[in-house]
Amino acid sequence: MSKDASLRNISIRSIRKNPPDYTKLGRALIQLAQAKAEAEAQAENRNNADSSVPPTDENQPETPEDCV
Repeated sequence: MSKDASLRNISIRSIRKNPPDYTKLGRALIQLAQAKAEAEAQAENRNNADSSVPPTDENQPETPEDCV
């Protein structure tokens, strides 16, 4: 989702129906849940990137010369 899409406001217009349109309501709830999960995942990725360990000799991958 782009930055512009995440900053959009969601508006809901009320139209009284008997019975309510559960299909549309369900789709809206799924979209909200997906947007929330994506925002949480992005926040977690940002937190993980901030707290990453700087590389040292101990956690560097072995070079081909080391394997010989």
